[in-house]
Amino acid sequence: MVTTEDNLELIRPVPDEEIHTAIFQMDPYKAPRPDGFGASFYQKHWTIIKEQLCASIKDFFSLGKLLKEFNHTFIALIPKVDNPETTSQFRPISLCNTFYKIVAKILVNRFQPLLERIIHPTQSAFVPHRAIHDNILLAHEVINKFNHLNGRKGYVAVKLDMEKPMTGSNGISSYNV
Repeated sequence: MVTTEDNLELIRPVPDEEIHTAIFQMDPYKAPRPDGFGASFYQKHWTIIKEQLCASIKDFFSLGKLLKEFNHTFIALIPKVDNPETTSQFRPISLCNTFYKIVAKILVNRFQPLLERIIHPTQSAFVPHRAIHDNILLAHEVINKFNHLNGRKGYVAVKLDMEKPMTGSNGISSYNV
């Protein structure tokens, strides 16, 4: 599904303009990262740090190595409900260093044009113009059709609520369904 041309586009060298675009697409007011610098620092001081920052990012893309200091991440648990009692009632968020986020943004921008082709048409997440709400409409249509079958037999609808596999203390994965 990924053509040779697509692959060449994904692995081409990163020009300064692509780095600039990625930085200025980032929300400047997000929480500071472990390095203490949010996107606003990089945006505000772009003219001063441009050369060194671009050289560092280009080194990562050419060598494939990231300094461990750039890979530091804070993990915060945000409660989904008032007075949470279990870990499933928290939403974990990662506060990655901005350098790491710039690299990730460049990769996202490169993959974006391919997503519609490489993600199955029935998958509604991650693809622009596909909304998870489409699944709600589809379910409504199915149930509506069932209501108008006038006594026919042989149809069934199953609603599954799948979660990520959980590995128990015995090492066996289980699913909450």
